[in-house]
Amino acid sequence: MRAGAQRLIGLAAVCAIAAIAAGAAWMAGREVVIEAATDRLHAYNAGVVAGADAIVDETRELLRDVRESAHPVCSDAQLTYMRQLVFRARFVRDLGQYMDGKLVCSSGLGRLEVPLPEGFGDIVTPDDYVIHARTGVLITLDVRALVVQHFDSSAVIDP
Repeated sequence: MRAGAQRLIGLAAVCAIAAIAAGAAWMAGREVVIEAATDRLHAYNAGVVAGADAIVDETRELLRDVRESAHPVCSDAQLTYMRQLVFRARFVRDLGQYMDGKLVCSSGLGRLEVPLPEGFGDIVTPDDYVIHARTGVLITLDVRALVVQHFDSSAVIDP
């Protein structure tokens, strides 16, 4: 074999090895990038779940507080109490109370002159929470929000 042909074969072998090494490095780098992206996605998802849990916990707590209040429904003392709860809340923007299937007052609007019939919920949970997914907010008619109702009280979640 001639010396030129041997050099050409050697060069081809080096190029093939370099291509294989580059492909292997690319595959390994790709795996590292995918793993890092997966880790970031898991961390993001954990944050979303933690945020949702905080909203659920606060909503349940406030609805329980309204339900267990010693004040008469929609009395001045009850409205003041509900306003204090909303003021301290992180996610709830309004609390309401129902009598005979009608919304009779809310922390934002006070006592309603004309009680509003409760609407049909989008979801009813096994523990009797009624979820109204996109309900118009009485205090600002152009805004829709999540409303959670439990028996005779409801909470408007920050839209």
